[in-house]
Amino acid sequence: AAGEHLFSVLLAIKHNGAVDKTQVGLRAIVHRLLKTSDPVLNRLPREWLHMLLSRVRAPNQTVADFLRRSAGIPAAFLAFFQAEAEGVLRTLLPLGMQALLDIVLEPETPEAAQDESLGVPKVHALNAMRQLFMDKQMVREMAGFCAQSLESAIRNFSSRHWEVRNAAGLAYASLLERMVGFKNHLTGSKADHRSRRSITGEEFFKRYPSLHGYLLEELGRGVAQLSGSGSLHPSLQPILALLSRLRPSAAGAIAQDPLSPVAFAAVVERCIEHSSLAIRRSAARAYAPLVSADDLPATLARILGGLARRPQPSNALHGRLLQARAVLESAAFTDLDEDTLRALLEALPSPLVGCAKLGRASHTRAPPVREEWFVVVAMALVIRDKAGELQDQQDEQQLLATPAAEQAWTELVEMEARAACAEAA
Repeated sequence: AAGEHLFSVLLAIKHNGAVDKTQVGLRAIVHRLLKTSDPVLNRLPREWLHMLLSRVRAPNQTVADFLRRSAGIPAAFLAFFQAEAEGVLRTLLPLGMQALLDIVLEPETPEAAQDESLGVPKVHALNAMRQLFMDKQMVREMAGFCAQSLESAIRNFSSRHWEVRNAAGLAYASLLERMVGFKNHLTGSKADHRSRRSITGEEFFKRYPSLHGYLLEELGRGVAQLSGSGSLHPSLQPILALLSRLRPSAAGAIAQDPLSPVAFAAVVERCIEHSSLAIRRSAARAYAPLVSADDLPATLARILGGLARRPQPSNALHGRLLQARAVLESAAFTDLDEDTLRALLEALPSPLVGCAKLGRASHTRAPPVREEWFVVVAMALVIRDKAGELQDQQDEQQLLATPAAEQAWTELVEMEARAACAEAA
């Protein structure tokens, strides 16, 4: 009677404090019932879980039913799943999670798009999944559901109901933090610190292999729609955000591996020159982690070398410079060996000097392009300083492969000095 009362109260109240206290009581009772040898009492938690799932699927629900992130419904799921003892085969968790995923992945028919009440069960399920993935006590237990849950969240970005898209966005953000870690596209010491706490693209897709094919296909669909009709596919930005959270793969990563993140590079690069500034920035941040340490010199030489070949639209120039900047920032806060640094010092200065006209107002009318070119030069000089620190007591010029490269670096330093003087004036 006490458990049924707490369960019914949890589904009725909306105050966060009351929800938390009621959840603690329900969890204690369910834990006790699961340990009892009485079969009648032992199956009560399973019956209550089925009642909870029926409440989630209830017809004719309205917006008021998911006030405060579905109120006590996520807390009820959490109470049931936390109550199962560690080290014992769990039965409630797989049953409940599979039912939630079935609700979230249910196809949205044209009739459902017109009926607001038909989207409410998905909102409840997504809010419950978000709460479960945010809970620190359930990290290990929820790891097996991450891939399918991430896919379900991305699919619901295309829902015609705003409430479902909003709940999917919140669930997706929680999943990103749980699966990948923190942001790593900041500059300065924070970027270095946070990037070490995330995982590489190679590790991510080995941990969640089913996501490689799905994300690649969905990203290709989004880029095709962007290139065709020009409209933004709902899943494009979320996938770019996921890729930008990864760290570049270490040297020696095999590009031919079927789960290699390099497969995404060509698709992401198609967004680099888009007319939307937000798309260009997101694509540039997503592209940088896809370049392994071995490919850094050749990739940067290709990007920068293409800037001086022919007249290009300002959006294309700006996008390529954003791309080069993101790759350079990634390299600046990655531990590179001496051979890679030497190759970078040889590959960077000549193409930068070759497109130096992008930094002159007489040649480039778009201020963002000029500004971004000087940022790229500054990041290249950061790489040069990093090489100097690596040598300790050695002469920095020993890392330069040719006198021509040394001369080009000198020109870049002079250009940056002149730009600083002009800005100060």
